[in-house]
Amino acid sequence: MRCITKEKQGVGMSDYEPTVLIVEDVKAQQLLIQELITRVLPNALFILADTLTEALERVEDCNLVILDLGLPDTKVGCTESIQRLRGKTLVPIIVCSATFSLDLVRECIRSGANGYANKDEQLISLTAQIVQLEIQNKEMKDKRKRVKQVFQETQQGLSRILGVSPT
Repeated sequence: MRCITKEKQGVGMSDYEPTVLIVEDVKAQQLLIQELITRVLPNALFILADTLTEALERVEDCNLVILDLGLPDTKVGCTESIQRLRGKTLVPIIVCSATFSLDLVRECIRSGANGYANKDEQLISLTAQIVQLEIQNKEMKDKRKRVKQVFQETQQGLSRILGVSPT
């Protein structure tokens, strides 16, 4: 397993660095997927895994998973791979495969994937959508954290004014 990180580029959300786990055994495809995601989210950090076994070791460290179906340590189909990943994380999983059939897409979605893309231009669109969802999720977490902080500060201020201890 290799972890590739990038320096902050100060473009847009300079403080937001989602970690993307790319589970793909073909090096050229790993680089292509990484490049496409970098266009959408320049500060993304990447974890590259060649096998499902490697991915399972690092899936808890990421915000998004791009999963190839043709891995050397998996059976044909997607059910087992997705369910094993889903057993360790709730982050979005996008299946990325050279094979396309409606039955396969349905199987992947039923197994717990959030999306499916052929290894072509659909990947850019789908990744952009998932990244946008992740950004919105982070923004909501930041807002909740700030509201909690303001609430605690207000509670402490009222406690000082009223001379009682906060509960």
